[in-house]
Amino acid sequence: MLRLPTVLRQMRPVSWALAPHLTQAYAKDVKFGADIRALMLPGVDLLADAVAVIAVKAPGFGDNRKNQLKDMAIATGGAVFGKEGLTLNIEDVQPHDLGKGGEVIVTKDDAMLLKGKDGVAVLKVGGTSDVKINKKKDRVTDSLNTTRAAIEEGIVLGEGCALLRCIPALDLLTPANEDKKISIEIIKRTLKIPAVTIAKNAGVEGSLIAEKLRKVLQKLVMMPCLEIL
Repeated sequence: MLRLPTVLRQMRPVSWALAPHLTQAYAKDVKFGADIRALMLPGVDLLADAVAVIAVKAPGFGDNRKNQLKDMAIATGGAVFGKEGLTLNIEDVQPHDLGKGGEVIVTKDDAMLLKGKDGVAVLKVGGTSDVKINKKKDRVTDSLNTTRAAIEEGIVLGEGCALLRCIPALDLLTPANEDKKISIEIIKRTLKIPAVTIAKNAGVEGSLIAEKLRKVLQKLVMMPCLEIL
């Protein structure tokens, strides 16, 4: 059992550290699961008044849970305490043990941490030989460049959908002669090839899938070809 007066005094600095950052909090139809109800001991409302928090169930199980909590602690600059932690107990938590995030979104099913303690991530790449290390570094570099390009220039639909969305623009063109009309038809058929090929590789009729995709692309954000069937 926790000695509430002692815990309240010890948690006071933590409450003062949290209070300025808890600017917006909304709750509707809050329901407690069995694992949370077990923690609702007599007098726990005093703790709720002392420290305003949102309780989120830790993800995963066993060692996977410990590893995920450690990853979140590193990303936010906090510390893991309790059973999943090392030697830090909840009554020993100090303000410098708390992590920071630019935004935390908690819903019924998920919890999302945005913008950790730092804006720069450090990736450590290792391997059993220089050749393997260099290969991993190249892959990481490619991933970083792809991410940077997506942030700067945006992204497009995959599976050939972006090319299919170009076809209506070609339909609006008025060819000046028969040769240009044939050229436009060749380009239109070429734009369908990636989607048709991907669908054929999945074991379905490519032309049918490409035509269905072309008709419904205005309403689609992203959908695999097989889901159109």
